[in-house]
Amino acid sequence: MTILSGVHSADSSGPGKVGENASECQDSIAEVQLSNRVDEWKWLGEDVGTFSVKSIMLDIDRGGGTGIKFKWYKWVTLKCNIMAWRANLDRLATRVNSRRRNMSIPSVMWLMCEEGEETAEHLFTACIFSNCVWLSFSSWCNIPHIFVFSVKDIMEMHGYIQIGRKAKKIIHGLAMITVWCIWKEKNETMFQNKEM
Repeated sequence: MTILSGVHSADSSGPGKVGENASECQDSIAEVQLSNRVDEWKWLGEDVGTFSVKSIMLDIDRGGGTGIKFKWYKWVTLKCNIMAWRANLDRLATRVNSRRRNMSIPSVMWLMCEEGEETAEHLFTACIFSNCVWLSFSSWCNIPHIFVFSVKDIMEMHGYIQIGRKAKKIIHGLAMITVWCIWKEKNETMFQNKEM
C-alpha cells in the first residue's frame, strides 16, 4: 500500500498505476459535498423511510430485487416459510449448490433414486419419491392430481386450482409445509441413515 498526498492506493500492478489510482480517488473525493445536517438512516423499502419487518415481507412478496415473488403466511411456521422461500430462490444447501460453492462433494447425485443430480428441482419435483408425495398431497386435499416441474410450479399451483380464495391460501401454505417435510426427510435420510 502506498500513500500519496493522503490518498491510499492498494493496487500493486505497477508504479504508474499508483499515481492514476490516487488521482481517481482524489477526483472521487472532490465530488463529495459535505453539509452541516445531521446524518440520518433512511429505509428505502417504505415511503416514510422507517424500517419494519412488515416492509421487508412486502418487499419479498413483490419480488424484492430478485424478480421472484413469494407470499408469506403467518399460520405457516417460520422455518417452513423460510425454507420454501430459499427453495424458490434455489438457495438450499443441495449437493449441486454446495459444489457450486466449492465444497468438496464426492458425488452430486441424489442418493435415494440416483436418477438425477441433487438439486431443488429434482428433490421436490422430478424424484419418484416427491412425485408420490405430491400424488398423496392432491388426494388428501381432494384436488386434481398435481404435476409439478419446478419449485416455482409448486409455489404457484394453488392459483390454477378451481377452488375458493381461502382454500387457495390453505393449499399454498400446505404446499410450503410439504416442501419443508420433503427437505426434512431428505436430511434425516442423508445424515441419520433413516430409510425413506
